[in-house]
Order: sequence, then C-alpha cells, then structure tokens
Amino acid sequence: MNEHKVEVRELPAEVINRLAELSKEVAVELADTGPMARKIFDSYRDFLEKSRAWSDISERAYLNLRVG
Repeated sequence: MNEHKVEVRELPAEVINRLAELSKEVAVELADTGPMARKIFDSYRDFLEKSRAWSDISERAYLNLRVG
C-alpha cells in the first residue's frame, strides 16, 4: 500500500487557521468587485455551509485510512 514511501501529514492548526483567515479575506475582497462576483460568492458560501458537516466526516475518514 505504501510502495512510494509517502507520509501523509496534517498541517499544524495555526497554519490551517491562518490560511482560512486569509482565504476569507481574499474571497470577500473579490466578492466586492461587482454584482456577479457577489452572487457567485454568496452561492459558494451557501454551498460551503451546507456541505461542511459531510466534508468534515469524509475528509477525516480518508485521512485516517491513509495515515493509519
């Protein structure tokens, strides 16, 4: 299963949190560039909220299988 000797590692929480903050800042800036950008951003944010629980479960399960 590990023929290429790849080790999957999780980024530190502080790195993930900072990247999330910066991503949100950039997305909001882009959303403010026009009505279509705002519509796309709002749609994206709505989808993200609706899919967050499933994503957390499925991503964690995948990572646990890869690491474990």
